Amino acid sequence: MTVAVSASDLTAPHVIAAEVLAAGGSHEEASKAAGVSKGTIYNWTRPGHPVAMERDRLVDEVRDSASRSLRSMAPLAVEGLRRVLTDPSSKGSEIVAAAREVLGRSGVAETTRSEVEVSTSWRDAAADVAAMDRATLVTDAFGASDADEE
Repeated sequence: MTVAVSASDLTAPHVIAAEVLAAGGSHEEASKAAGVSKGTIYNWTRPGHPVAMERDRLVDEVRDSASRSLRSMAPLAVEGLRRVLTDPSSKGSEIVAAAREVLGRSGVAETTRSEVEVSTSWRDAAADVAAMDRATLVTDAFGASDADEE
């Protein structure tokens, strides 16, 4: 967590440099935008300098905002995966991808490629997965069936 920098600690070039750097700009881009030398930008980005602290605050602000936005979309993503898993017209590869995503993210089943034993061709495996009872997959992954949600 970064400490907030008082607006009075920063000059216009400081703010410009911090904003360019927080947006992913290079030291050279920040120096041109702020009208200072590249060496000045390097000095300003040392730990504890108000410009470095403001840059970090801006980056944290963007990261926090993006994280909140992604978390708010999680229910939609889960619903999308549920639809793929329960839709009889879903392709086997879509079901496998959705099941891996759900099980991997939920911590139910974490495997690596080296842990998976391949005993059939990809098409046979996809056909086998497509033939599985999709409702059972959802129940196993989430602990509830569609009937329980109603």
